[in-house]
Amino acid sequence: MKILWSVLIIFCLFLFNSCKDNSSPTSSGGIGGVGGGGGGTGGVTFTITIQAGTQGGVFFYISPSQAVTVKTINISCTAAQVNDPYTDNTNQVYPANTPQKLNQEYLVSTGQKWVFTFTGNLGSSTGTAYNGTTTYTIP
Repeated sequence: MKILWSVLIIFCLFLFNSCKDNSSPTSSGGIGGVGGGGGGTGGVTFTITIQAGTQGGVFFYISPSQAVTVKTINISCTAAQVNDPYTDNTNQVYPANTPQKLNQEYLVSTGQKWVFTFTGNLGSSTGTAYNGTTTYTIP
């Protein structure tokens, strides 16, 4: 049940935070590739950024280089003992270069390496499939 609520919350956040003025992160991070040299297929890249959350938490934002649907995202950090899988069956198309806010993560500290694994389709649910893994190190 907890996973179901987490999945519902993340996708509600995606929908309500797609406006560029309201979802621009205040801290930027590195660019991670998915496909095209980034260790996957499909040629899309994701920019990972962070923003301070509440009670010491951090919000991660993902911004695809082209319009995509997301089937799964797995967020993990060995140092924080976190492994959070998310599934999206909505076929929602997320626009290019628009940050999408993920759930707040806790136990985040400087120097940690967070791994994001993505699967989905380019442009629509029937577009070319992509998959890949990218990393983000907390500044």
